[in-house]
Amino acid sequence: NIAAGSICKRFNLEEGVTLPRSLVEYYYKSDELGDPLIAEEHITAFGWASTPELDEILAMTLRINDFLSGLLMGIGIRLVDFKLEFGRLYFEETVQIVLADEISPDNCRLWDIKTNEKLDKDRFRRDLGGEKEAYQEIHNRIQDVANVYDGKTVELPVYYGEDAGPDLKLLADNAGISTQQVIDIHTSQDYRVYAIGFAPGFAYLGEVDERIAAPRLPTPRKKVPKGAVAIADRQTAVYPSQSPGGWNLIGLCPTDMFNSESQSIMPVSVGDKVRFVPIEQKQFLELGGQLPQGEVI
Repeated sequence: NIAAGSICKRFNLEEGVTLPRSLVEYYYKSDELGDPLIAEEHITAFGWASTPELDEILAMTLRINDFLSGLLMGIGIRLVDFKLEFGRLYFEETVQIVLADEISPDNCRLWDIKTNEKLDKDRFRRDLGGEKEAYQEIHNRIQDVANVYDGKTVELPVYYGEDAGPDLKLLADNAGISTQQVIDIHTSQDYRVYAIGFAPGFAYLGEVDERIAAPRLPTPRKKVPKGAVAIADRQTAVYPSQSPGGWNLIGLCPTDMFNSESQSIMPVSVGDKVRFVPIEQKQFLELGGQLPQGEVI
């Protein structure tokens, strides 16, 4: 997410520069070889992983990055980069790619958002001292989030339809169900607000029923309209403003998810529960919603 460590040396980047987008790099786990940087061609050519497995690893990594970035942003910590190890889990006739690693300050670079103070293993690597205090600070902030996980329940109205959610029919077709069934499933449960980020007011909600879970789009859209209700893997969210995005769009919500001039800047907080309530187009417009003009690209 942010230039630090070896990538600064390899590309002559200044530490702390925000990268154009999140980059995923692959390394061969070998202490003897020093965990060398490798390409996807190496991985498939030597049979370390298949192309579908690589796709799954990439999707999981981006999902973890989204979730952690939002969670940590909510407690004043910037997720600079992190390392993950994946493995295969064999169960009878099936093989599943699984995360085979812990997530901690040992394998993440974590900086305080306001001061850029390092709160991770770099304190040891660079002989900065204060490792114990830094790790304790991470623990304390995450504990504060855990303590507020019994929040309020917020109802968000949603206009579902192909004119509001261009991916609704495709998602239904891929799941082998009707669009109405997708709507019924999406509105049949409460979702926990796990984190807020990548943009102000973007709340990561989970978990979506596995029947309507869907991977990110292969190519992100350049413009996702404000209020778009979307699904990616087993998370769902409402886009607080127009922005690029690769989630599957299934409807539109007229509620402002972020308003810096309002007394309550966001309608939801980490720990709250969200319940989506279906509404008709007329009610959506009466509540201040706006249908996107032209094709959503």
